[in-house]
Amino acid sequence: RTYEQALASSCNLTRALVLNRMGIIFSQMKDLPKAVECYKQALQLPVLKRQPDNVDVRMLLWNNMGNVLFDGGKEKRAVQCYQKDIAVGSKENFDFDENSIGA
Repeated sequence: RTYEQALASSCNLTRALVLNRMGIIFSQMKDLPKAVECYKQALQLPVLKRQPDNVDVRMLLWNNMGNVLFDGGKEKRAVQCYQKDIAVGSKENFDFDENSIGA
């Protein structure tokens, strides 16, 4: 099965993990905008926004998006992602819009 097929037929948590893997693949292919888009899509899934049990997945996505942005020379945006990663883990709330972070 392809990642796209898995994505289409998966529950929200599995979908987030598939999007994470696709982001990693796009990053390795040096298609950084597509990688960032995968992470953003995953972070918008309702299961990640509503269920505190999924903190580790949210942290992983923020961290991976920060890595991609850093590799793309967008250090300031990468730092915002790392800060969000820390905030999610410590339950702090940073006041910036997730949608404003991009490639």
